[in-house]
Amino acid sequence: MKIWTQSWCPYPSATPRLRGIVAMIHGYGSESSWIFELTAVAIAKTGFLVCALDLQGHGYSDGCPGYIPDIYVIVDDCIQFFDAVRGCNPTLPAFLYGESLGGAIAILVCLKQASTWNGLILCGAMCGVSKKIKAMWPLEKLLPLAGLIAPNYRFRITTSPGSKSYKEDWKRKLVSKSPNRARLISSMPAVATEDHTKGLS
Repeated sequence: MKIWTQSWCPYPSATPRLRGIVAMIHGYGSESSWIFELTAVAIAKTGFLVCALDLQGHGYSDGCPGYIPDIYVIVDDCIQFFDAVRGCNPTLPAFLYGESLGGAIAILVCLKQASTWNGLILCGAMCGVSKKIKAMWPLEKLLPLAGLIAPNYRFRITTSPGSKSYKEDWKRKLVSKSPNRARLISSMPAVATEDHTKGLS
């Protein structure tokens, strides 16, 4: 399976010496380009080497769109890529940044690599599912069962996460225009992540 990766560096003239590495993990239905890239570029401008990947089923990576079969497979993808980046820059301090689902994945990465990272930055880590975007009862209770019976089936049972995830109108509009946006929502990411991070929130 091919995983799309990319990185951002400050101009050498602006920052002759890198301050560190920031490894970024995007949220569900997002990607490392588009709106997420704005944060990556802003961090790079402060003197950091920034790297990110598109999770399986997201952006330009292979996989069924929006489908995450096993959260720990995603964690291992992140570790493999970030280890390679840190291996090329072994003297730099390394920080992990995660948004939404990416925040929950970042927590799981840190739990597997407790002594590897110098810091963890979380932006709305999805250790649970907000009531704003949860399906109405009893559909909420049927999600785990639906995920087991038909994990690849894509259906809409709630409003788009993007419409609730951003306060600024311009960000919501930008997310809606992404060529790789998730048009429908799979049931499993929220269920799987909530199960694995339940005791951390």
